[in-house]
Amino acid sequence: MKPEESSDAQNPIGSQPIQPGHEARPKRRWTIFFATLALMTVVSAIIWQGCVAGTLYNCTDDNFLGYLTPGYWIHPPVIVVPVVHADADMSKPDTIKEGWSVAKLWCLWWIFVATSVLVSFVATSGRRRRS
Repeated sequence: MKPEESSDAQNPIGSQPIQPGHEARPKRRWTIFFATLALMTVVSAIIWQGCVAGTLYNCTDDNFLGYLTPGYWIHPPVIVVPVVHADADMSKPDTIKEGWSVAKLWCLWWIFVATSVLVSFVATSGRRRRS
């Protein structure tokens, strides 16, 4: 057998011949990871706006990107209220629901971020096809 015909000549590590398309797998996984992360960011922003903003807190000068601007959810003066009313005008102070704080909003935000990253990792770790 000539050296260029052996498996060692095809793969310098010497274990198995290099499979076609093997070089593209890491790029494909990163592409899937970042695409999934982008999708999860959009989903998280929609859920945040629908379930958190206006329910747990109300910033009178908030926009629809509350999830994407962490830490700027409420500004002094802030009033703690039993029920948050999302329709307050800008002349009124920001409100936060009883039992909640900016620190708890940060924790909730980090849960959203961690979930997005976890889902992205799961999306890239799908079953590997055997050739």
